[in-house]
Parts: sequence; C-alpha cells; structure tokens
Amino acid sequence: MKINARGAVPALVIVTLISLLTFGFFHLYERVEESGWKPLTGEAKSNPLFASRLFLKRMGIPTQSLESLHSLVELPSTNSVILLTASRYSLSEQRVDELLAWVEQGGHLIIPSTEAWQESYYEFDEALVDETSNDNRDAPPTVSADPIQNAIKVHIDSDDHIEFEDGKPRKIQLPNATRPLEIAEDHFHAIILDDDNESVQIEKVQLDNKNFIIRQGVGAGLVTLVSQLHFMEYRTLYDFDHAEILWYLVHRNATELSSPDEVWLIHSDESPSLLSLIWKKFWAFILMLTALLVVWGLRTSRRFGPLIPKEDEDRRHLMEHITASGAYYWKHKQGDTLINSTRTATNQRLSRRIPGWQSLTKDQQAEAVAKRLTLDTKQVFQTLHGNISNSPYDFTETIKQLEYIRTNV
Repeated sequence: MKINARGAVPALVIVTLISLLTFGFFHLYERVEESGWKPLTGEAKSNPLFASRLFLKRMGIPTQSLESLHSLVELPSTNSVILLTASRYSLSEQRVDELLAWVEQGGHLIIPSTEAWQESYYEFDEALVDETSNDNRDAPPTVSADPIQNAIKVHIDSDDHIEFEDGKPRKIQLPNATRPLEIAEDHFHAIILDDDNESVQIEKVQLDNKNFIIRQGVGAGLVTLVSQLHFMEYRTLYDFDHAEILWYLVHRNATELSSPDEVWLIHSDESPSLLSLIWKKFWAFILMLTALLVVWGLRTSRRFGPLIPKEDEDRRHLMEHITASGAYYWKHKQGDTLINSTRTATNQRLSRRIPGWQSLTKDQQAEAVAKRLTLDTKQVFQTLHGNISNSPYDFTETIKQLEYIRTNV
C-alpha cells in the first residue's frame, strides 16, 4: 500500500504544531491551588452548632439541635445534656424553674456566663450603699441578673478579663482529660463565686488563677458554666482542641466518662414567631379552614371569569294586554260586554263635558251629542243606547263611533 506524500506532510505539520503548543503551555503555566472563602449553606448557615452536632453524632452520642429552648416542649430524660449557647434573656420565670427542677432531678445543663443585663434588674440594698462614696455607688453589683447564675451563686465581673498573649492559644486542664487542651483566644470573663456560695460540689477550671469553667452540683444534677462557648461554633470547632473540650464537657462525671443518653444543642433564645405559635395551638383549626378553602375553590371555580350577561325579559305594552283581553271576550261571544264597557267610558266622559247630562233622557242625550258633533240624532241614539247585532261589522262600527264621541265631545 502506497502512502500519499501530499496528505502526510500537512498532517505531520499539524501534529507537530499541536505538540509544541501543548509543551509550551505546560512549560509556561503551572497549576496552583488557592483556598477561597465559601459562604455557608443549608443548616450550617442558620445553625452555628451544626458542626458540633455532627461531631457528637459521629462519636456515638445521640444529638439533637434546636433553634430555641421554646421549641423544646418537654424536657428530656435526666440522663441527658442540654447545651444552651445563647443568653437567657427571653426565658420566663416558669421556664427557668422547670430547667432548675430538671437539673435537681439529675439533668446536666451547660451554659455560657452572662454579664450584667441592665442595672434596673438588680436589687440593691440602699442601706448598704455609702451615699458619700462615688466609688461604692458606681461599683458593679456582686449579684448576677441571670436566675440560673443566681441559683448556683456565681456572677461575672465585666472588668475582669482572662488575658491572652499576642493572640496565642492557652492551655486548660480539665479534670477528666489526660492532657492539657488548647483553646483559642476569645473575650473571656472570669467567673466569680458569690460570697455566700458554700457549695462543696464545685469543680473549677482556671486560667491565670481565674475561673474559666465552673461545674457545680445542684441536687442530683450538674450545671456547667463556661465563660464563653464561641469555640464550639461551626468555624472554630476544629481549631486547636476545641472539639475535644466539647467532648469532655458533655460527659457527666470528671472521674468516669459515661456517655449521656442524648445531647440537645440550643443556639438561640429568641421567642417563637407568631405563625409558629398559631400552628402549635390551632393546627386543627388551620387544617379545617384550609380544607374548606379548597372545597370552596373547587365549587366556585366554574364561575370564575366574566359572567354571561342575563337576557332582558320580554315586556308587553299595555295596549297589547287590552287587545288580548278584547280578543278573548270576542272569541267567547261576549261582544256586548265590550260594547257596554265602551259605552260606560263614553258616558263618564259626556257627564263631565255636558252640564246636567245625568238628568237628560236618552232622546235628549242623543240630541245634545248630535248637535254638538253635527251627527245624525238617530245614529247617535243607536250608538249610545240601541241594540247592536253580533256581526263583526256592526260591532266595529259601534266601537269606532263611541270612541269618536268620547274623544271629540
């Protein structure tokens, strides 16, 4: 088989050019990977504890996540953990009492510390305030406004910070941890015990001799108060030893790592929306109303659109009714009824036009009409008082003459 030289040369040139271009491209350019910021999507966008929930579930602990404590209708079993990262501003007194009762029965509550809310919430003993000392008057109160912190008798001094050097992480030693764990820098306040806190079931984790974590027994349960829990959120959980700190926090005892039945992660203290409350209380009524609306829509859907104009009802003129009535009488041989009716109408007209009409005799009446209308007296008498035959011609002529007399007299 012979190779066509004319076709082989262009093909060889094209292959050579492609090879040179490919070699030059990879020689001049290098593939470099760059990390860029990617916004959060899905549940991670609205739930800062999304990564914490996945972490605990992968570690074998059943974990649920809720937006608000108001969504937790019934508190879980006492061998469970409720981890509330939000402040407790919107919790009612009844809800706080339920939480504390649940802890006393054996539950484990993990919460961040809360600074002073407003001075109006504090109750000062005016007798103990030195009115002459501005320092005493401006000093922060030693009682927390948070009812849960009050229950375990601790408070926060907003001026007492835990310092970090040049943004470097610090190490904390948890009692149930085998080694010191690193935690990133954050805005941590020291937790201070109240003067009347005489509890013997207190476990302290300190940084620079300042309380960073307080674990205090309440009845048969436990309250873990952490200065801040921001290290548990989505973007910081896997930094340093934050995930391991979370692991040790959710375990109940410092000496025995007994896993809880379940962990509830709650990241907001906002009250539920009005629509959610309506659905929660009146869901049956809403479903019934929706069903009625659907039925109404199906029933009236055929009437949607412009209405067909209704045809006007046929109406007859009064003369048509009179003509029909006369035809009925004539058909049933009652022409004399029509004659008498016409004579009565003519007689009423004449009594108004001719003075003394009713006192005149029939002959005088015929003569008076004939004189006034220039008609024959006998013909007028026959029209007004005579007998009329049943022939159509005589009937028609009599009616015409009576109508002429009535309208022209």
